Amino acid sequence: MMSGDEASREDLLVEFRQIRDDLGHFPRPYELRDTDRYSVEDYFAEFLTWTDVVEAAEFQARRADVIAETRRIQRELGRTPTASKFGDHSFLEQDCYKQHFDSWQDVLEAADAFPSADEIIQNIRDLAQDSGPIPNSSEFVDETPYQRDDYLHHFDSWEDALSEADLFYGKDDVTPKISQLQKELGRTPTEVEFNEWIDVPASILLSVFDSWSEAVEAANAFPERDDVASVIRRVNREIGWLPTPNDVTSRTNLRRIDYQYHFDSWEEALEAANVIPDERNLADEIAALAAETDRIPTKGDLYGVDDCLHQFDSWEEALEAAGVLPSKAELISEIRRIKNEQGYETLFSESIPENRFPRSYYQYRFGGWGSALEAADVRPSEQELIDEIRRLAWDKSTVPTRETVLSETNFLREDYIRNFGLINQAIEVAVKEVDPSGSVGDAIVPEEKHQRLEAITANLGRPPTESYVRRLTDLAVDPLLDGFSNWDAVLEATGLDADEADITKDMALDVETVCEQLEHRPNVEEVQAYISDEWSYTTTTRIRKALEVADVPNERDLSPTHSLTRQKYERNSDDIPSHTDLLTELNVIRSRADSDLEEAFENRGVIDERHYDIQFGSLSKAIDALESIDTREFREPREHTDSVPGPILSDSVEELAEILERPPLLEEVLFFGDASPSDFARAFESWSQVADAVERSEGWSNEELLTELEYVGRQLGKPPTPTEMTEYSSHPTQCYLRRFGSWPNTLSLVGVDTEHIPEEYLGFRRTARLWDVTDYLIDEEFGHRAALLDELYRLAFELGREPTAHDIRSYSPYATTTFEREFGSVEDALAILEGPFEYDGSPPTDPTESDLLEELGAVNERSTEWILPQDICLHSRYSPGTFLGIFGSLEAALEEADLPTDHLHGQTATYGDIWNSDHQVKTGILREIQRLTSKHSEPPTMVRISTVDGIDQNVIYRYFDSWDDAREAAGVISSSKRVSDMAIESETTDNPEFVNDLMSEISEMMDDSE
Repeated sequence: MMSGDEASREDLLVEFRQIRDDLGHFPRPYELRDTDRYSVEDYFAEFLTWTDVVEAAEFQARRADVIAETRRIQRELGRTPTASKFGDHSFLEQDCYKQHFDSWQDVLEAADAFPSADEIIQNIRDLAQDSGPIPNSSEFVDETPYQRDDYLHHFDSWEDALSEADLFYGKDDVTPKISQLQKELGRTPTEVEFNEWIDVPASILLSVFDSWSEAVEAANAFPERDDVASVIRRVNREIGWLPTPNDVTSRTNLRRIDYQYHFDSWEEALEAANVIPDERNLADEIAALAAETDRIPTKGDLYGVDDCLHQFDSWEEALEAAGVLPSKAELISEIRRIKNEQGYETLFSESIPENRFPRSYYQYRFGGWGSALEAADVRPSEQELIDEIRRLAWDKSTVPTRETVLSETNFLREDYIRNFGLINQAIEVAVKEVDPSGSVGDAIVPEEKHQRLEAITANLGRPPTESYVRRLTDLAVDPLLDGFSNWDAVLEATGLDADEADITKDMALDVETVCEQLEHRPNVEEVQAYISDEWSYTTTTRIRKALEVADVPNERDLSPTHSLTRQKYERNSDDIPSHTDLLTELNVIRSRADSDLEEAFENRGVIDERHYDIQFGSLSKAIDALESIDTREFREPREHTDSVPGPILSDSVEELAEILERPPLLEEVLFFGDASPSDFARAFESWSQVADAVERSEGWSNEELLTELEYVGRQLGKPPTPTEMTEYSSHPTQCYLRRFGSWPNTLSLVGVDTEHIPEEYLGFRRTARLWDVTDYLIDEEFGHRAALLDELYRLAFELGREPTAHDIRSYSPYATTTFEREFGSVEDALAILEGPFEYDGSPPTDPTESDLLEELGAVNERSTEWILPQDICLHSRYSPGTFLGIFGSLEAALEEADLPTDHLHGQTATYGDIWNSDHQVKTGILREIQRLTSKHSEPPTMVRISTVDGIDQNVIYRYFDSWDDAREAAGVISSSKRVSDMAIESETTDNPEFVNDLMSEISEMMDDSE
């Protein structure tokens, strides 16, 4: 080999090209020969790296170069390389193969890099001898030099590969596992428990047996028929009444599948147990149950009540025969207690809190609720009403108005009407007793209200009814009625013909509004439930006529109108939920529930159950409706527009792939570019259309991410910020944030003290933006594969073990069905994960609800009283996702922990929800109010906070109804100190909230001057 002391750069490149032509591929440094003109040292004296030599030679990689490199890397790694590994270990560009091959699979084919089918089969057989009779796919990947793609190259599935290796799951392979699990549980296992605890794929189980019952039967794991009957008899003796299936399963190890295997019905099981008397004495059963439970039984407490209720005319009569129905005196005492403790008005509420007895008891004893109130003597007399109006007149030094009587006396509108017919009549009687010349007077309609009524009339094409104005306009009715005997008189005083008002047509407009909210044609029951209380003289006939007149669909269709994967109805909302809102809530609960769906609803339901009763007939019927629906069919269609052309988006992905030297995540493309996720969703049917062009990656293990973080930190000589990590690391920063919650928490995992971390390390805005994008991708099921894998890795990290489908349902806000649609099954998704799953020697954990409540208490002690997601990330061992999985929302978690929720603004059910900037801004306002209060020893005025902090009043009103509401939420004033509670006539000002706050400001300044 010649000395290169006098070699120029061009001389080296000419020689390099010649060697390449001689070898037929790009030469590696060790392939230079002694006969070559220049040595390796000559090249490295001129070029920094061997890749620089290749690039300076300025010629494209040939097909043979790609094949040779692939074979070399395979030898080096000892296994089939991926395209990403090719890029990591080759001096050639990762994407160079695309000039000669359609896909990476074609490269491997040409390089003969795939092991043969015989090699795969032999390795499976060898593994079976070493680790067990029938290995699973995870064991194959872990224990052999082959990848999942290697066996899928030859076989359609792992089961097919086993079949070719003459390894079959037979009944004798499965039944011992069922028997083993039965012994561990002490009862018959369910199919779900078998799939989660025993490493046998469900597809294999079904290929061996036609049903789970058949598998259990083959394993001889069912209890004997006589044993089942014996257990039922024992429970019957213990409880003293005819047992229900729930009575038996809740008190014993017997499962429903046990009696269903031996008996066609529960009645048959009871008969076999000889616990059905020839003639049930229902009264005695009720009495025994009442003594057992120390309460009055309901029909649902006893099995088969309807079959023997013929002994009595009603359930209440049966209770009376059993001697447990409250007497009239007890019921009257309860009415009076409610009046004294909760107020007279409560007696007329649709639902009375803490009423010990149902309305049906009063109906049975008195004939109706109204008669019960009369018997309890709680309604005011005519004289009491007159005395109350006279007291108000003396206090006001003037004749009270109708509105004042309704708002400032202790009685109801119905009381006055029942005694006097009209409220104004009651006022006139009361006033004349004080001053015979007194009179309510001749009233007129104010000019402004006069014009409003005329405008409403012009818009309707007829004068409006009182109910229409109350229900569908913002015009205050009660002030208009002052001085008038009724609404017709108001219309006549306005110059309108009251006879032309049409309550049926007006109600039809309200029906149309309800139809829009329900998203289906309402029936009579729904109209009665949702709007009839707002309309005078409502009858079923009038409702039917309103439905005929209303512009609503002809047919009642309860099919979903949008996606059922994300709940949009907010907790504590007063809005009427649509039937799709109801089905969505049940679908979301079902995806996370291990228990019966009705039972899970009791714990996780947000929407009042009465809406299910109104729209579907009952909660169980709504569940039946959901079970009949293929939820995958109801996804919102994507609109395809040309806002950003597809080729431009594809080019941006290709360009970023070249820069990163690996396939980018969609989240990275969005972070570095100007496109939005909706641009991609509109331009492509799926992310795979784009991602296939750059070879999809299955991500990195948690250990790989943390090792990379430490490496970048050593290179920089300090902990990297999120921006520096993005610049210097080959791993996506997005994965760190989604798996470990926040950047400070990520740094703490590699030993960085984050107690007083600088602001540039927080990255909260970046985290919030990421979760907003991730929510969109999950909802649209577009480009969300990496996010789902990050969620699984998050669970693995927090639980300290490989997660299961049960863990997803318990500790993740994502539904298992989302994983199934993307990966085929939850098991296939979990098979992608790479360990280790233990971190820092911590034992595996299964957090309970009480564990998380304790965590929130600890977070509260270390942060401010208003907990935000970043506080949980910094001070809890569990990330916000676990709280969302357990409680359904951050708001529900905080409420359960008895912690404030005043700082939350809007929904808190998803990652994107809880990181919404509105929570941060609202919390910032509350914290600033507290800071100024502490600094000046008094609550700040709005003028002060605007001057000191520059917080505009419009920002305050965006999050609070008034300034007093903001200060009360901040805990610096109590509800009794609200100056702005002074009455303001909302009809006389355009901005009553501002006037209230202004009065508060003036009052406080006056206090200061004193």
